[in-house]
Parts: sequence; structure tokens; C-alpha cells
Amino acid sequence: MAKNGFSMSNRVATEELEAAKTLTVEDCGKVFTLAKNSGFTVTLPDPTIAEAGWNCKFIVDTAISSNEYIISSSATTDLMRGGVSVLNGGADSGTVEDTAFFAPNGTNQTAIKFNGTTKGGRGGDMVELTLVSGQYHISGILHGSGTLVTPFG
Repeated sequence: MAKNGFSMSNRVATEELEAAKTLTVEDCGKVFTLAKNSGFTVTLPDPTIAEAGWNCKFIVDTAISSNEYIISSSATTDLMRGGVSVLNGGADSGTVEDTAFFAPNGTNQTAIKFNGTTKGGRGGDMVELTLVSGQYHISGILHGSGTLVTPFG
């Protein structure tokens, strides 16, 4: 009898990213770790090719300290939907000082950008994307510092 929870079917494909990457249909279901403190851009696949249900997750492994981590749609017409919560923990004290929920504006925001402070991008931050009706729906939890601002652009 197999042990519950140790099956290979429960495992998720992971990939560490340290440079810009354009995702493909074959990347569906992967967990990507963002692992370069000076940031880079990850481009999502064209929704007309990836099709409904395409999904992935991003986890910040290395906190961003310069530039930005950018997760971007492949075209300016591929808008993001959903939203993320950003918790302001100050100097990582374990105390939440402020919380904000940010959603894309629905008209021109095709990317989410983490800057390590006001837009999130610290170690452990996580966002998930799922393609539904030709648009990427995003959810996640980030933690930042200072006056929080929308990470969508």
C-alpha cells in the first residue's frame, strides 16, 4: 500500500529563475521562484495559445533590492484581473502595520511589478495566475514597507 502524501502525482514542477524568461504553454502548472535581487521580466504566454486553465505560481525566493521583478502579459491588450493583498510589516518585525488590497484597473494594466518596498517583492511573497476567458486572473499576498502603492502597471 502506498503512503499517502508521498506520491509523485502530488508534486509540482518547479523552476528557479535568475534571468528574463518568456513562458510557454508547457510551463502550465509550474511554480517559479524569483531568485535574482536585481530583478528581471517574466512574460506570460499569449492567451490565445495557452487557452483557459493555464496557470502558474511565482514565489519570491530572493528579495528584490534594485530594479523590479516584472510579470507581464505578452501584449498590451492582455489585461490582468483579480488582485493582491500587500501587508506592510515595516522592518520585517513580524507586526503588520498596514494592509492594502490592489486590483488592476481593468483598462490598461498588463503587468505586476515588485520593487522590494512599496510594491512588495520580499522573500516569501507569492502570486498565482490562472487564464480564464482570455485574461490572466491573479491572486496573492505580498509584503512591503513604506507607503504601499499598487504593484500593477
